[in-house]
Amino acid sequence: MMRLWRVELTRIRSRPLTWMVALLSVLLLAMMLTDTWQQTMPVSPAEQRQADQAFSQAKAEFEEHGEQEKAACRQAQEDVNGRFPQTRIDCSDIAPRPENFIRRIPPFHEIASSTLGDIALLLGMFSLFLGASWVAAEFSTGSISTYLLHEPRRSRVFLSKITATATAVLIGTATLTIVMLAAMAATAQIHGMSLAVSGQAIQDVATAAARVVGLSVLTALGGAATAFVLRHSAAVLGASFTLLVVDSWGASMLSEYARWTLLNNVQAFAKGSWQFHFSRYGQNADGSPSYSWFSETIWFAQGCGVLVGLTALVLMLGWWSFARRDVP
Repeated sequence: MMRLWRVELTRIRSRPLTWMVALLSVLLLAMMLTDTWQQTMPVSPAEQRQADQAFSQAKAEFEEHGEQEKAACRQAQEDVNGRFPQTRIDCSDIAPRPENFIRRIPPFHEIASSTLGDIALLLGMFSLFLGASWVAAEFSTGSISTYLLHEPRRSRVFLSKITATATAVLIGTATLTIVMLAAMAATAQIHGMSLAVSGQAIQDVATAAARVVGLSVLTALGGAATAFVLRHSAAVLGASFTLLVVDSWGASMLSEYARWTLLNNVQAFAKGSWQFHFSRYGQNADGSPSYSWFSETIWFAQGCGVLVGLTALVLMLGWWSFARRDVP
């Protein structure tokens, strides 16, 4: 088994597509690093002067028209609470504050965690494509038939390809994640931001990094297992796109049951939690239609359970298809 696993890793490493996708990932991550550069950039004197002027103007206007603004806020609060029960407007303190007129510079752990959530989605998509292409290429070229002449036990072949796919993606995404974190830390240091964070902040960043690797491994396994069923990379990508369209349509139609759609759970896995919105139709006392808007949160535990369960199901289907169907 270890021999087959090493052979698969060698094949993965020798494929030009592997390195092309790796290079594309590096380029896209470098582009994402520019956002970190903007977020960590200190406030310039010109920005501070502009913010001070805007605050002074807003304060003067509030001193003149503050009572009217409070009354309008209370009226808006009543209207919103009638239509959107879960929405609240706080009218207790609507006076302008200086911090509301200046660009906020988040602490480093917030920037890192948010960026890693976006990275997880990007690398997860690439991992799905790579996992599918590594397996489907064997069927497209017919080399899988030659492979089975030397190792006719299909379960061992299936397991070696699946574990090699997971290993390669784990190593690749872990390396990219570590490099990206180091680059973000260097960017923050260049702009004078302190990296002294609490233990909880370190845990948040580490958890976000683990989610990047975990999502990439799961999507790679799903892509590889689906390739055992469909046997063509284009078919896997077409099926994935169709699933995404149907899933998005379902999310817009299922109200609170949209928490079980795939894309919402992927977002919850990648970002740690995900809030989705939906509406419910009703009628007013006079018979006119009304819509009430609600929000619900999907937590990581549910997203993880859904994705792991779906991946396990696809893996079983891929193994069954490879074990039972003829290989051309």
